[in-house]
Amino acid sequence: MSHLIESTEMNPERLLELTERFDLIHKLLRKHDVLTIEDLIEKREQLETQTSGFDNLSDLIIHLNKELNLISDKLEKLSLKIRKNRFASIDTIRENILSTLSQLGMENSQLMIQLNETSDFTLTGKDEVLFLFSANKGMEPRVFEKSVSGGERSRLMLAIKKLLATHQHLPTLILDEIDTGISGKVANETGKVMQEMSQNMQLLVITHLPQVASKGNHQLKVYKEVVDETTKTNVKELSQTERLSEIAQMISGSELTDAALNQAKELMNLN
Repeated sequence: MSHLIESTEMNPERLLELTERFDLIHKLLRKHDVLTIEDLIEKREQLETQTSGFDNLSDLIIHLNKELNLISDKLEKLSLKIRKNRFASIDTIRENILSTLSQLGMENSQLMIQLNETSDFTLTGKDEVLFLFSANKGMEPRVFEKSVSGGERSRLMLAIKKLLATHQHLPTLILDEIDTGISGKVANETGKVMQEMSQNMQLLVITHLPQVASKGNHQLKVYKEVVDETTKTNVKELSQTERLSEIAQMISGSELTDAALNQAKELMNLN
């Protein structure tokens, strides 16, 4: 024992190193919820397998950034092409809409179309398109949602839809009370515009105006009736004679008058 003691070299640093190693192993055993060193080694091998795919992560990021840059360049070129086409079309669009509005009794209308470049891409390019509108002479055009009345809005939307329908070749267009807020001569002109649109497509128009209803090729009457204590909605196709009576009824109200019938004939060009 004395010989062993004399031959043993005391190394506090080594002792500290082993103690720290011992503490680390115990911490890892608790952390990974295992009981033996063998289990801990097996856990290490599992983690090494799971993380082996991370070795090439930097290369993958570089590759994806290159792809992203290529796509971004392509989008920039497409957005620029769309912007050029928009600038080239602005005057034509503006003149077409103003021409239709003039036909609808809004000859003093002013329309400006602005293109503002956005910082991010959208589904339709990299532009914010603003329609600035004024229905009256001497008034500065503003964003049309804030600058038009109900009747003006109806006519403006009809002018836009007419232009869109010309270029989109739609098989059917449904206009649900787009003539709200108008009457008289303007209503008659609105009906004529719809009649023009119907030359190239099927146009279904829901209206309460006799001037508009009289311009249709066919007319359906939607009405309600009570059957066995239940209200039902019916749709009936009107004959030429029934159309005349219905349009006259729309003019005169509850009582059908000769004057209303004559006016209905005039609207339907039956005189």
